[in-house]
Amino acid sequence: MSDTDKPPGKLIPMPAAPKPPKMPPWIRGEGRRFWKQHEAELVKRGLLDGFMSLYFALVCSQWRAWREISDQITRDGLTIPGRSGRPVAHPLLAAQNRELKMFRLLSRDMGMSPTRRGK
Repeated sequence: MSDTDKPPGKLIPMPAAPKPPKMPPWIRGEGRRFWKQHEAELVKRGLLDGFMSLYFALVCSQWRAWREISDQITRDGLTIPGRSGRPVAHPLLAAQNRELKMFRLLSRDMGMSPTRRGK
């Protein structure tokens, strides 16, 4: 009996793909877009499930905060007129750096950086 004549073996069902967790309603603006953009890949990699959804929500909120500050700096410029009228560094630059550091920390801890994925 050739291989093509043999009856098919028992099929092993594939496990169902995990369902993505629901996005919390308090995620807004750029945070919502970030969630939607990255959700499927994170679920596929096993990094986003019901347990990690709150942590990912924090990542998304941090992204939103950084984007809002960055957008404001883009509108105003890197310098603004100081009290004396001379240009000074935009006061939101420090906040922008803090938000970016927090975003990087949270996303790295969640396994979203190349170094955490072993690349």
